Amino acid sequence: MTLARATVALLVALLFAVAATAHWLDRRAAKRLRVAAAELRSEIASLRSATGVSLQPTSIELGPADTYERLDHNWKSNADTSERSVVPCNDGGPIRPLVIVTLGQSNAANHGQGLSTPKHRVDNFNLYDGKCYKAVEPLLGPSGQGGNFATRLADMLIERRLADRVVVAPMAMGGTTVEQWAYEGVFNRRITASIRRLYDAGLSPDYILWHQGEGNAAAGDSGGRQYRKNLLEVVGSFRAYSVNAPFFVALATRCGAAAHPNAVNVREGQRTAAIGQLGIFVGPDTDLIGPEHRYDACHMSESGLTLHAAAWAAMLHDFIKRGSDGARDR
Repeated sequence: MTLARATVALLVALLFAVAATAHWLDRRAAKRLRVAAAELRSEIASLRSATGVSLQPTSIELGPADTYERLDHNWKSNADTSERSVVPCNDGGPIRPLVIVTLGQSNAANHGQGLSTPKHRVDNFNLYDGKCYKAVEPLLGPSGQGGNFATRLADMLIERRLADRVVVAPMAMGGTTVEQWAYEGVFNRRITASIRRLYDAGLSPDYILWHQGEGNAAAGDSGGRQYRKNLLEVVGSFRAYSVNAPFFVALATRCGAAAHPNAVNVREGQRTAAIGQLGIFVGPDTDLIGPEHRYDACHMSESGLTLHAAAWAAMLHDFIKRGSDGARDR
């Protein structure tokens, strides 16, 4: 037995021992124990993945560790559904929706200027309750109370006839670093909780869009090697549960009047993480969106949101068309 498999066996035995003693404890202690048990089961799942065991989204156990408070960490992301209209995530029709997951920091969250109402059939998957709602900005899931490029992107993809309906599943949090999304990061659980809740809603991601880099100092990270390592862990968090959708990495460092002091390192880490054989690809270069399209030299104005969405739409259009052309050639 390998060390990793022995560790899994030990953790499983510990889990049974924990469960056997739960009924002796008071309610508060029992609740803490259930949270710890759920987290332990997640660790077991991660170890199984590391030993080459193929996992499915059903391997992710949701529980007390997956409440708004535990997934938000006082970042005050948007979860107010009081004036939202619930819609079926999957209506069982012959045409399934195009599902786009977005994550990263503020320029992938609700920190844009101006609120947009979708013109077409665009819905918003809420990671906090696993339901779909008619998309209204600010979107449910990310931090911030402003506009989001994903709403505009969804409309553009429908207008380009790449989809009839788009479900956006945003989870970005402003001010975060890549480390906070990696395996041991405070926001990594947002990824696994989203995977399971999407699965339970009958959905699976078609594309995953990563937009982050402004928050990483990257001092001393020559060649962006540390950034790349952490970003590959973000990708691995999806792949561990058989989510193999193409993962796109934007080239993004611009935030503020002064240039990012280590932009070269961050961009190199983003660029070198794009490994086509692993389904990871370079996304748009949003550093090209200048300060005239950013209301505070960092976050997108209305025109910046449009340019941001258009850059993703053009890239996805090209990717989809190249894929379908390749299919016709085979």
